[in-house]
Amino acid sequence: MIKTARLVNYSLECTGVISLLKAKYLSAPEQNSILEFSSEIGTPSTTTINITNKGNETLIINSSQLVGEHSGDFTVNGEFPINILDVNDSKMVTVQCTPLEKGKREANLEFVTNDKNAQLVNYSLKCTGVLVPPPPKYLSIPEQNTTLGFSSKIGTPSDTTISIANSGNEALIITSFQLVGKHFNDFKVTGDFPISLNANDSKMVTVQCTPSDKGKREANLEFVTNDKNAQLVNYSLECTGVLVPPPLLPPPKYLSAPVQNTILEFNSEIDIPSAITTISITNGGDEALIISSSKLVGENPDDFTVTGEFPISLNANDSKEVTIQCTPSEKGERKANLEFVTNDQNFQLVSYFLECTGIKEIVILPPDEFEDDDTEIILPTKTFEESSANLSYNSDTGVANFLGPDWGYTIEQPNPLPDSTSSEVGLSWTGLIQMVRWLMPMIIMAILKR
Repeated sequence: MIKTARLVNYSLECTGVISLLKAKYLSAPEQNSILEFSSEIGTPSTTTINITNKGNETLIINSSQLVGEHSGDFTVNGEFPINILDVNDSKMVTVQCTPLEKGKREANLEFVTNDKNAQLVNYSLKCTGVLVPPPPKYLSIPEQNTTLGFSSKIGTPSDTTISIANSGNEALIITSFQLVGKHFNDFKVTGDFPISLNANDSKMVTVQCTPSDKGKREANLEFVTNDKNAQLVNYSLECTGVLVPPPLLPPPKYLSAPVQNTILEFNSEIDIPSAITTISITNGGDEALIISSSKLVGENPDDFTVTGEFPISLNANDSKEVTIQCTPSEKGERKANLEFVTNDQNFQLVSYFLECTGIKEIVILPPDEFEDDDTEIILPTKTFEESSANLSYNSDTGVANFLGPDWGYTIEQPNPLPDSTSSEVGLSWTGLIQMVRWLMPMIIMAILKR
């Protein structure tokens, strides 16, 4: 038997429940958007992210992280974690870019949150570094605010220089200069103002000091420029005026004719003054030469005399003669030294050697009174070797002849001797003076040998 199924009916009821919102992250600008910056290289620029909690639970931003190629150019200002308690409450986070180079600088900013739908929030950061030409910049060698030192003779200029350069990109203009201070009139600046310098250009300015007095001369030099950091540039000037004494003259220099340390020779009969010999003294320097005194020393100083008033003072190139005479007190060689005291540092004591031969009166006999051995007189030759010569005398004419192989000289007596006159003839007669001068000492020496 077939049974028919019964229709069973169930009533179903469903209650729609609105669930409570959890923490919900919302921001302006929105996440995954691009944050753009632009600033000069090395200069910070900022932007902000306004974060709002759209849920009923507290929104927590646990941390932030910068990642990417130029992450070092960016910073995030804020203390993490950040808690946003109530719905619709907001907090601001500041993001900063300081571009280290020109051009685009990129990174990503990431926030870790407790929003299950936005646990890692991301923003793209793009910052353009702008290279702005630097303003004019004043540089100098020596540096500003330093002291420039000079030193020169009074009235004589001396120079120093300041090298000015522009290390900026805009033109550097030195508008004007000014000298101020106690002795500003002793200083001068040469250069055409205003001075305009392009980037990396330089120019030399000359500062001159002409000290008007001895000692330190001081002033300040000021430049007015368009460098905002060095609108008034200053240099201290110090110049020392040197008082120079007049130039030293070359010292005195003793010169003489004949030269010092030579032998001066004299011949004369005993107790009869000899012919005068002179020493010509000259000052070969520029300072005055002074011969303070003279002195005769040695074996026979009393046989010599020096005429001249001492001290003797000679200016440059001046000369003066000093005379010396011998009066031999005995026969034979008489010697002494003549010394001068001078202010020539090289010749403070000057010497001359004096040699004088004292001659006894010489008698020449007429031929009729000569004996055989009297008629031959030995005379030295010019080389001081002996040779013979004969002496003959004519009482009528007063002529004595020396004749021999090396000799042919005649001594003439101007007035013939009368027959009644003594036949003794002194060689000191005037006629003897007419003899050749250099022969005289040799004749005397020959006769003395007898």
